[in-house]
Amino acid sequence: MTTIPPLVSVAEKARKALAAKDQLELGRLIVREIDSHGAGTADLVKLTRRIGCSLRTIRYAAAAYRLARRVGLSAQNVSDIGWTKLAVMAAAPGGAMTKDELVKYCAKHRSVAQLRAALTGKAGAVRTVVFTLNKRQRADLDVALVRFGARRHGRSILGKELALMKMVSKSA
Repeated sequence: MTTIPPLVSVAEKARKALAAKDQLELGRLIVREIDSHGAGTADLVKLTRRIGCSLRTIRYAAAAYRLARRVGLSAQNVSDIGWTKLAVMAAAPGGAMTKDELVKYCAKHRSVAQLRAALTGKAGAVRTVVFTLNKRQRADLDVALVRFGARRHGRSILGKELALMKMVSKSA
C-alpha cells in the first residue's frame, strides 16, 4: 500500500479554492494538512507549484484561517474584513483580540495601508491617493516611476511612493 505524500491529496481542492478566491477554504485545507501530516516548507513549495500560487499566499492563507478560526469569524465576517487585512492582522504582534474587537478594528481602518500604519503606531500618518487611469496613462506612469527609481518586480512595481515623491520634488 502506497501512502500519499502530504498536500498532494488536497492539490486539486486547493486549486479550485484558489480559482474561486475562497481563501478561507484554501487556508482550511493547508492547515489541515500541516497539522495532520506535519507538512514542511518543501511540501508547501511542491503544493504551490501544483496549484499555481506563491508560498506567501499559502502561508497567508494558513495564518489568516487560523486567526479566523481562533476568534470565531464566519465566512461573512472574513468577506467583510477582507482577506489581505485578515492576513495583516494574523501577522501582527500583540495581544489576542476578540471577534468583535477584530471586526471593529478592521472596519475603522479602511485600507490595508491604514491598518498597517495603525498596527505600527503611525495611525493618521498615512494617506491613500487613488488614480483613475486608462491603460496608456498607466503605462506612461509606470515608465516614469521606473525612471525615478522604482523597480519592476514581476507584474508589479516596487518603490512607487518614493519614486512618485522624487517626481513631485523634481517638478516643484
